[in-house]
Amino acid sequence: MKYFLITLAATQPLCDTLSTTDDWPNRNYGFKALDITAHANGAVYIIKKEDDLADWYTANAVSKFDQNKWVKDPYQTVGAKWDIAVDTDGQAAYISDNQAIYWQKYGKWTSKTSAMDCAKRIAFDQEGTLYKLGCELNAGQDIYKYFKGIWTSFSQKDVREFAFDSQNRLWVVSWNK
Repeated sequence: MKYFLITLAATQPLCDTLSTTDDWPNRNYGFKALDITAHANGAVYIIKKEDDLADWYTANAVSKFDQNKWVKDPYQTVGAKWDIAVDTDGQAAYISDNQAIYWQKYGKWTSKTSAMDCAKRIAFDQEGTLYKLGCELNAGQDIYKYFKGIWTSFSQKDVREFAFDSQNRLWVVSWNK
C-alpha cells in the first residue's frame, strides 16, 4: 500500500512509503499546503498556499497531483480557503473565503452555494453526491445533501465533522452538549 503525507505548514513534505511513516523518504515540493484530499480513483488535490500572498489572504490555488508533480488548475477563478474534497469522477470541490462551495465539473468551476447559505465542511459519498455542513452560529451544524441543484436537510445532529467510508457509511463527530 502507498501512503501520502503533507502537513499544514509543510514541515513534512509529501512522501510515500511501502511500510510505516518512519520509513517515508524526503520528497520536498517546496510549498505550503492548507488541505489535502484523495479518492480511491487516484485523484489527489491540495489547496496550495500562494507564496506571493499575505498570510491573511485566502485566494489560494487548487492543485492536482499529476505525473509526479503538482499542477495548478488554470480555470479556478475564486480562491480556496479550506476543506477540499474529490468526487467519484476525480473532480475537486472546495470552500472559498466567503464560505461558498465551488465544484469542478468537466473543467468548469461552479458555485453550489446561494447567497442565503454557506458551508463549513464538505464531503462526497461513494456515489459522488456532495454533502456539506451548514453555518449555524454557536452550535454544531446540520448536514445537507446536494440533490438536483437543491440543498436538502440530511441530518440534524449538531455535527462537527463528517466523512463517508468505502461502504458509503456516514461517520460523524458530534458536539458534546
